[in-house]
Amino acid sequence: MIIEELDGFCFQMRNDSRSFPFRYFYFAFQTSVCYSYLIKGKIQFPRDSFYQPANSLQIQGVVMRLFLILLLALHLLCANVLAQHSIDPRGKLLRITSAHTAFPHPDRYHGYDYRNKHFTFKNHYDDSTVAIFVPHAFKAQSAVNLFFYFHGWWNSIDKSLKDFKLIDQFISGNKNAIFVFPEGARNAADSFGGKLEQKGTFKKLVSDVLHTLQERHIIQTPEVGTIVLAGHSGAYRVMAFILNRGGLTDHIKEVYLFDALYDQIEKYAHWITHYNGRFLDIVTPNGGTKANSEQLFEDLQDWGFKPFKYQGNAITATLLNGHRQIFIFTDLKHSEVMNPYLGIFLQSSTLPQIGK
Repeated sequence: MIIEELDGFCFQMRNDSRSFPFRYFYFAFQTSVCYSYLIKGKIQFPRDSFYQPANSLQIQGVVMRLFLILLLALHLLCANVLAQHSIDPRGKLLRITSAHTAFPHPDRYHGYDYRNKHFTFKNHYDDSTVAIFVPHAFKAQSAVNLFFYFHGWWNSIDKSLKDFKLIDQFISGNKNAIFVFPEGARNAADSFGGKLEQKGTFKKLVSDVLHTLQERHIIQTPEVGTIVLAGHSGAYRVMAFILNRGGLTDHIKEVYLFDALYDQIEKYAHWITHYNGRFLDIVTPNGGTKANSEQLFEDLQDWGFKPFKYQGNAITATLLNGHRQIFIFTDLKHSEVMNPYLGIFLQSSTLPQIGK
């Protein structure tokens, strides 16, 4: 009897569409019921079975041990699943892996050296995680809009989400899009974009993300809509290569650089001038990006464009509205250009608003 009940219950758990936390507690409740059945003697052992307990105390002892082992296994299972599917009142935060993230990459199998410091493959270049955040108010359309963020040096997905409050800023933008954050060189002084510098890899990554969302019934079809790229500091390199050879340049309509224009200027200039891209560049006085930003601003003027230049920190979405190429020269520090400016940039974005 109890075996039949457990078999039926396990089948129910595998096919239950309810949220995972509910199923977790429901399973714990059912387990306690099973334990109660055993203790109360509702399960009878045949006289001729291979196991004949001496008395009820021994039965209770064995059952208690089995019950504790079951709970421990359940705890470990749930901890692993919850780590992959974080519960957030603002929306769904998923973590997946993809073969088309920056790393692992053969050029970093033996690590990387920078200024007498060695960054090992393990812990720095062995992570293919992609964080995906879907706001509760997101409405699936025929094509899916994606906001990609890339971190810079000495950073990671978890650290960036926390330090820059990226999810809060993304929500403040109020755009009907999905936030995607692929891991880069984790906690390292390295701008190398790994596999994402190769032709067509970004397109494959986007496909992985969209098919995952479709499998989880978050979107209806894996059709690519508008893509926005954003990145801080050393993220400039991977973003430039994605623009140049990622395979979805026609879909990338906006690029946000947060004190990040260190190099690859020609790739950004080509995208701006050939794809009419909306380009926002926020700069600090001592971050090492000011000269390149000033040069690109002047080049765009020489080529007949009308870039907008603003000096100061008091930036609003209204100030940015209506401009295609925007250069903001602040007196902020390198890590101060992220919050709240990413949210402000998004508020001025051409992405559709939630609810419209």
